[in-house]
Amino acid sequence: VIPTLHPAALMRDPTLWGAVVADLERAKVQTSTAAYKEPLVEWVVVDTIQALRSTLAGLPSTKGPIVLDVETAGRTLTCVGLCQTPPLAYCIDGRLIQRATKTLQAWLNKQTIIMHNAMFDIGVLARAGLHVPTWECTMLLHHTCYAELPHSLAFLQSIYTRMPYHKHLAPGHVKEEGPTDAD
Repeated sequence: VIPTLHPAALMRDPTLWGAVVADLERAKVQTSTAAYKEPLVEWVVVDTIQALRSTLAGLPSTKGPIVLDVETAGRTLTCVGLCQTPPLAYCIDGRLIQRATKTLQAWLNKQTIIMHNAMFDIGVLARAGLHVPTWECTMLLHHTCYAELPHSLAFLQSIYTRMPYHKHLAPGHVKEEGPTDAD
């Protein structure tokens, strides 16, 4: 089952057609085989300086951009997620980030970073003493192409990837009320 918008919604708001096309394209791909296999993610928790150095060395700028996501609890940086080549993803403990700003800054200076809602993430990283010199924002890029569609991470993840939305799985997650650009 792949949910999509009701045809009556399209009749009332034709700007939603792009979302329906993305859903139908996904349905075509997923029904091309007898069984659906959900993409797996292998999470590696990075909680020591040595593990951080090893992780950063394994994410070279020569292999392309790095996806970075910041997680917070209030104004506290709880962790930073990094991924360059799925299904391998890294979760760096927020307390480690506070102790390793020089190591992280030297690494960031050589990378192109991709973020969703980058202005939020950049502000959080700046409070932690880190500057991201080269970055792209998926929310801004999507807004440039499809200003009429939603821009939340949940929506972009649903139309551009095969990964299920994941933030609702975290303990203490607060459900978003209505469409939002913040994630």
